[in-house]
Amino acid sequence: MPDFVRSTVPEGAVDAHVHAFPPRMFGAVWNYFETRDWTVHREPVERIADTLRTHGVTCAIGLSYPHKTGVARPLNAFMESVGREIPLFRPFASVHPDDGDFRESVDEALASPHIHGFKFQPLVQRFDINDPRLDYLYGACAERGVPLMMHVGRAPEGNEFVGAAFFARLMKRFPTLRACVAHMGAPDYDVFSRDAG
Repeated sequence: MPDFVRSTVPEGAVDAHVHAFPPRMFGAVWNYFETRDWTVHREPVERIADTLRTHGVTCAIGLSYPHKTGVARPLNAFMESVGREIPLFRPFASVHPDDGDFRESVDEALASPHIHGFKFQPLVQRFDINDPRLDYLYGACAERGVPLMMHVGRAPEGNEFVGAAFFARLMKRFPTLRACVAHMGAPDYDVFSRDAG
């Protein structure tokens, strides 16, 4: 196991994709989904943890992402507090390449004992995962064995920043990166498994 992994996963079920946002941000996310007729649960992070425990989940990867500049560091601080206060969660941090304090944000997350990886959502964040400004993060993650979760598949809809070609290019550039494609790259499962994996 890489040095970055600071805790063992307890026995039981693991949920590897649980969104966790501060209350105000969660409210905006829920409202947006409902304008799209996507039914979503409306539970704050503490209640999500209770619900997961009820179903036998003993560990959950907590995921968030900044939808615009200036949000990453406060959001990462929130995720760190989730990891500190709710042991069920193994929170991931996130970044935005347009942030002027990008490197500081990366370094803070890597130094935290409560942050366990990074999450990207290019469909919402609207950046190319091969943006050279992200190379500092990729190099640090590859060196330390820090995992990344990336929603680069085209489901539930696509844009100019998602698709298997982006992931394949990234993995050619950083072949030792520990990266997971969220939702198995839906709907292009076969393309991701053939060309990007």
